[in-house]
Amino acid sequence: MSRIAVVVAPVDFTKSSTQALGDAVTWANDLGSEMHLLHIVPDPISQAWSAEAVGVDFEAVGREWVETAQRDLDALVPTLPLPPARVKARVQMGKPGEQIVAYAKEHDAGLIIMASGEHGRMARLLLGSVADYVVRTATCPVLIIPVHAHSAHQAGATASANERTTAA
Repeated sequence: MSRIAVVVAPVDFTKSSTQALGDAVTWANDLGSEMHLLHIVPDPISQAWSAEAVGVDFEAVGREWVETAQRDLDALVPTLPLPPARVKARVQMGKPGEQIVAYAKEHDAGLIIMASGEHGRMARLLLGSVADYVVRTATCPVLIIPVHAHSAHQAGATASANERTTAA
């Protein structure tokens, strides 16, 4: 089995993303890998509202989005049960799927671990799925944590605990 030196975990601060991060940390710990947290902010110029926003300094808006996201990501690092020296946190701007795949390739990632999106079927149909894009185009294995994986597991654990309590 080859050694996976780098695990990339895209983080968008949603509940499912945070839960998938917990799984990614477990994998990185078990594999002795470096953990790369990656957050993507959209390019403000590519937003639908940008055409009507006359006089807006889009470069400044983009810088502010990146700086805010970097602070949030940096604040997340010390909460992880990994040595800080094994964790890198990076914010990039652009289309999420493209940025995740490019980052993983650039850093020779051996594994990408990410949550499936929290969008419904219609939004996924109209917007596409970042997870689908990453699975189709990444040059390394991708582990997708289903959006409801943790809630199903927790519900099962709660049911088991209730059964034990009732039986006692």
